[in-house]
Amino acid sequence: MRTNIFIWLILFATNLVSQNPKIENFEIQNFKIDEAKSSREKSGINAVFDIKMISEENYFSKPYYFYAVLYDVDDKIIYSNSNNYLKLYPKPSFDENNYSIYNLQRHFIAYAALSLTAGTHKIKYKLYVASDLGEIGLLFEKEIIINVPILYNYDDQEFKINKLQVQENYEKYSQKGIFVSFICDFKFFTYQIKEYAELYYNANYYFYIKLLDTKSNTEYSINNPSFNLENIEVDVLSKRVEIFIPYNRINIVDGIYDMQVQLYASNYFNTINFGKLAETKFVMQQPKLYMAKFVMNSMQIVYGEYDVTSTIGRLFSSKESNTGKGYPDVFWTFYLGSLSLHTSDVSENSFFAYSDSVYFRMIDADPIKFTVYDYDLISRNDFLGEFKIYHKKGIENITYTDKSFDNVKACNFAFYKYEMPYIDKKVLDVKDKNIDGTSGLYISLNCHANNLPENEKINITPLIIRDSLTINLLQHINYSENIQKYQYDSDSPRLEIFVPYYFFNNNDRLAFNFNFNNMDFALENLVHSELVKIPEIKDIAAKIDTIYDSKINGIAGCIINYNFTIPTSYQNDIGLNKIFFNLNLQDTDNNKSLNNELTSIETQADINKFTVNKDMKKQIFIPYYIFGESKKKQNLQITSQSFVNEIQTSDNSQDFYLTIEDNIMFKLDKINIKIKTLENYKDLHYVIRYANKELVRTDKISDIKITELSVNKNFVCNHKDDIQIELYATDKYGIETLIQSSSLPIIEMQKKNGYKLKSNKLVKKATISF
Repeated sequence: MRTNIFIWLILFATNLVSQNPKIENFEIQNFKIDEAKSSREKSGINAVFDIKMISEENYFSKPYYFYAVLYDVDDKIIYSNSNNYLKLYPKPSFDENNYSIYNLQRHFIAYAALSLTAGTHKIKYKLYVASDLGEIGLLFEKEIIINVPILYNYDDQEFKINKLQVQENYEKYSQKGIFVSFICDFKFFTYQIKEYAELYYNANYYFYIKLLDTKSNTEYSINNPSFNLENIEVDVLSKRVEIFIPYNRINIVDGIYDMQVQLYASNYFNTINFGKLAETKFVMQQPKLYMAKFVMNSMQIVYGEYDVTSTIGRLFSSKESNTGKGYPDVFWTFYLGSLSLHTSDVSENSFFAYSDSVYFRMIDADPIKFTVYDYDLISRNDFLGEFKIYHKKGIENITYTDKSFDNVKACNFAFYKYEMPYIDKKVLDVKDKNIDGTSGLYISLNCHANNLPENEKINITPLIIRDSLTINLLQHINYSENIQKYQYDSDSPRLEIFVPYYFFNNNDRLAFNFNFNNMDFALENLVHSELVKIPEIKDIAAKIDTIYDSKINGIAGCIINYNFTIPTSYQNDIGLNKIFFNLNLQDTDNNKSLNNELTSIETQADINKFTVNKDMKKQIFIPYYIFGESKKKQNLQITSQSFVNEIQTSDNSQDFYLTIEDNIMFKLDKINIKIKTLENYKDLHYVIRYANKELVRTDKISDIKITELSVNKNFVCNHKDDIQIELYATDKYGIETLIQSSSLPIIEMQKKNGYKLKSNKLVKKATISF
């Protein structure tokens, strides 16, 4: 019995929500267009309001969707996007009012999404509500005034740099380095960027610098680019920008250098680069760099009572701290200066921390320390202790045994400072090679490592340097892994790798990054001095498979099955959909291109640029009429070229011939008609089409006494082709309506002096003569 009652309650509750509620169940209160709080909000309309709706007391209620449609003063829609909605669930009723109220709901619409020009506009804001069952109705409307700013494309921004300065030996984050500052004047604000509302993280501008040795003309890279990237949101049109780069991040040996700072700006992904904005010279004294290692061997926390919020807080939350005989959740963080370099995993419900190690680069002036915490999910982590490691100048090995401090009972750890490793005796060999049908460069690199810490192995990463971009080849090459060889050795690392040409652009450079434990070496990456020059490549082959007669869309012709042979590397690394082909069909007797008349079977479109299907073939249709009144053998040549990333990867040509028969000169003369009535139409006219082209558009008939329309059109066709006859009627508003469409086989028309068209509601009789 109880089961039956429960099922009845479910069905009853489901039935309650299966009926869409009435618009009267909802109310909008306190509507306003909010003032801008940030530059993101300035980029559009931000409507703020309270929503009042009837509560629902069952657990089967569905959400409601509130969305806006905007109109101009002429009631023309200027914005409509039902996917931009507020999604709200009615709250259960806990009191006698039986209402749910959602305060300060914010609904944002970007200016770029509005069909409006810059300036002040009066518009109508209409808010609608719907549910999963369908539309409920118009909930609220109001006339508002908005000021649409002038909107720009992201790359329309202009920069004017003033007071570019470099300060040496500057201290920040408790580290020393170089400090670059400048004043930048902008053309427009961030909120004026068209894409800003949807791509706000990519609409800011990112400033970075390059360091150039003016004597050797050598550019020195900056380890960890986050130090050399200042994210700027343009909320004022003149802004001071600062970039700090610690000495320990500059890949250069110690000494005094005549340097030049070059300032650049780009977007988030560095796909839009604004070039060099400014430059200035300064003298830099680079301190000696060291490779350092911190090793936490073991750590024991003092026994005692710790907050238990961290251990049970995953189930219950409270603003009050729960104290008792709980175990701590221990973790430690290592700092270089005031910046965190590494945080250990949390050792839950334990008095013992996890062991771990950290590699890092440093100079003698960099302070180091580690801090110990009891992790708390709900409130702030509890401090357990901190230890500063005081180190001397130069190489140093420090070991601490059973060190106690603060709430740490016993800690065993070590600190090592090494000479900075470097690479020498570099021998690079780059050769052209073709492997399994793919052309590329076979790269072999042998070198020698100095000052490498014991038992460490070197990773060598091949790179492509392209303008301001650095491309990691190991993240892109799939197929080539079977011929990618590493020899890890503490003294003599070696790399052999094959890189297909389709990864390169002309004038790229090769480079190699040396690191161990994700730490770069001090000296510069090895850059291959010669620019990459891509030779003529013929990796992709193509040839005719079969040719056969066919008729498509009423036109006789032949289909060519054109097959491609594409190496496996192209399919895996690039994908068929990114390999583009150009095709040309040439009449070799008349030295004439026939491309304008060719179509692809799949798309019925021109085939000047296309991709192949998964079977690596293309079907091409050649209509016979393009060869004119001829029955002789047609000598033809088909040529195809393939392109990957704008690099030409093939050039194929093949001669063949076709014998064309039954092409004729066809002359349309006139159309004789007898009209029944014009009904409510103003006039009639005929349109004659052939091969998707309009041949004839007759004069319009507005007098039912007219019985003859002159056509007088000659054209070459194949007698197996069809022509299309269409009858249109025009109403008093000038709107044309297709009344009748007939497809007429030319071979059938040849058998008769005149071809009769079928009668219709307007025309009693019509005959076309030729």
